[in-house]
Amino acid sequence: MKDLLILAMNVIHIFLFFIPVLIFWVPKNIMKPFAKYILLIFSLIPLHWVFLDNRCSFTIATQKLGNMKNTETNSAFSEKYLKWLYYPVMKIFGWEWNDSGLDKIITLHWIINILIVWFYCFFRIYN
Repeated sequence: MKDLLILAMNVIHIFLFFIPVLIFWVPKNIMKPFAKYILLIFSLIPLHWVFLDNRCSFTIATQKLGNMKNTETNSAFSEKYLKWLYYPVMKIFGWEWNDSGLDKIITLHWIINILIVWFYCFFRIYN
């Protein structure tokens, strides 16, 4: 049961990363009532990390359940599940694979996600 809960939380966690791209494939009339809330949520998610020592509540919860024990940084989820995406970009910018470099790439990813959702809301849905 615990493994199923960890899996469900990680699937939701990874799904959140890709919602900004996925929303473009959902018909506008379905997305219109939800778009402003998606923008709000995506703007607020990274803001809660400051209260959790720069860590995500989903990551903390899955770690408490026993997941991601052998990670080297504070960004355990990104280290385990998003290295395939982050590491090549970090090499381009010359960022090291450590807490500081991961903070930069995660922040860049969230800036891009928020801008995509913002564009979607104001130029696709409410235009």
